[in-house]
Amino acid sequence: EILNGLDTIMGKNGFKGDMKAFVAAFGDVTFVSVASKSLGTKGAGFVVADADYATGIIRVTPNAGTNNIIHEMGHIFDGHLKRYNSETPKFSNAYKDLFNGDSGATKDYGQGNTPTEDFADSFLAVIAYGNQAKNKIDQPRIDNINMLISLYTNAYP
Repeated sequence: EILNGLDTIMGKNGFKGDMKAFVAAFGDVTFVSVASKSLGTKGAGFVVADADYATGIIRVTPNAGTNNIIHEMGHIFDGHLKRYNSETPKFSNAYKDLFNGDSGATKDYGQGNTPTEDFADSFLAVIAYGNQAKNKIDQPRIDNINMLISLYTNAYP
């Protein structure tokens, strides 16, 4: 599932095979296997994966799927620059008016009412659905995620 998620991010809706851009956008990422149900609960279910942008660590349980991996990589992407420069805001904070859970713009992936979750949810939608992401999230979010990816790849959608 981890390899599937990374391959999907590198694919046509993400970094288009540009490994240098991928490394620049995410930095060092470490996946750590943890036991099922060890990450606590959220809503009605158990958390299957989580990420810490400051360390680049993504913890995954055996229940994590490809979309969970992509979502957690969205958190790493969100805070990667802040990891190296504490003065730099996370993308979700820099664009918090756009990635605000209270706006109702996240259709299927809303995990909470925070810009951080909505940023990762929007990243997942764009990577997984590309042009069809507009069925899941609003156009300004799609444009913003594509613009941020383009900053690293020089490949404009």
